[in-house]
Amino acid sequence: MADITVPVPNDRTAEFYQFFGLWLAGSLSLSSNTPQSPEGDPAEALEPPKPRVPWGTTAEDYADALTLWRKYSPQARAMFSLLMDDPDTPYTGDEIAEKIGVKNGAHGIAGVLAWPGRHGAKISRGLPTYFYEDEDGIGRYLIRAERADLFKTAREKVAADSA
Repeated sequence: MADITVPVPNDRTAEFYQFFGLWLAGSLSLSSNTPQSPEGDPAEALEPPKPRVPWGTTAEDYADALTLWRKYSPQARAMFSLLMDDPDTPYTGDEIAEKIGVKNGAHGIAGVLAWPGRHGAKISRGLPTYFYEDEDGIGRYLIRAERADLFKTAREKVAADSA
């Protein structure tokens, strides 16, 4: 396996890791001119992206949160749980990585979000988190209380079903 170093602008590092995560997962193909969807259906990849449905508190929102929670990896669940259990509190990617044991700090967190982003996009939903850069240019993640409550309910249902 080769080690490759690529210069990436500081303000695009998280985006690079998300792209790289998609490539590692096999959803980006460089072997042809046809982009690949997560399941490998080129026709689906060529469809224009669907507009995102904003999160709310309806039964449909809960059903989508439940669907997504079931698909999230253990690391994604750990990240979202950390934020859900402390709603409206911003965390840096490095803080999240340290608390949930993800290697590579903020870059690792960007990779953790690659599949949840794809799962959400498939049903026209965004991530449950917000991301922004503070006045010092440091990226921060948080979940608003209302959305945290929605996903806590989904988390509890999945845990109960697994028990």
